[in-house]
Amino acid sequence: MHTTTTTTTTTTTTTTTAAAAAAAAAAAAAATTTTTTTTTSTTTTTTTTTTTTTTTTTSTATTTTTTTTSTTTTTTTTTTTTTTTTTTTTTALLLLLLLLLLLLLLLLLLLLLLLLLLLLLLLLLLLLLLFLLLPPPPPTTTTTLLLLLLLLLLLLLLLLLLLLLLLLLLQLLLLLLLLYYYYYYYYYYYYYY
Repeated sequence: MHTTTTTTTTTTTTTTTAAAAAAAAAAAAAATTTTTTTTTSTTTTTTTTTTTTTTTTTSTATTTTTTTTSTTTTTTTTTTTTTTTTTTTTTALLLLLLLLLLLLLLLLLLLLLLLLLLLLLLLLLLLLLLFLLLPPPPPTTTTTLLLLLLLLLLLLLLLLLLLLLLLLLLQLLLLLLLLYYYYYYYYYYYYYY
């Protein structure tokens, strides 16, 4: 009996490294937040193949036996880094809040001025009523001038009241606009991005 043993070992090693950088910028209307995402993937694949061939020879026959063993090892490493900067958004929100506070203070001042003008208007109306209800004095230039002065003051107060009402309407519109922008920046931006 004759026995022959042949051993063949084949080793194949493949290493692949892929560095992919993907920048995902979340775009808002004012370009406030910058988001940087860096992804690094490393894949290492090692394949080992072992082939064993055994040949047995006898007086009557020859027998050949082949055994193949494969070993595969795969290693994958993934690193993800995300950096988010929201400095500009915070500054914009603070500026909006400051503008809202200033508008509220101006609105309060305009309301106080409107109340004062209304009080003056009421006083002038009372004086005019008293002047009309009292028995008419003898017509002189002084009484005529006083009456004309009262009428002019009433007209001026009415014009000032109209201007104040227009200013109040404009300020209310501006306040609503700022509230809308504040809602857009705070809720939409922070909750959806």
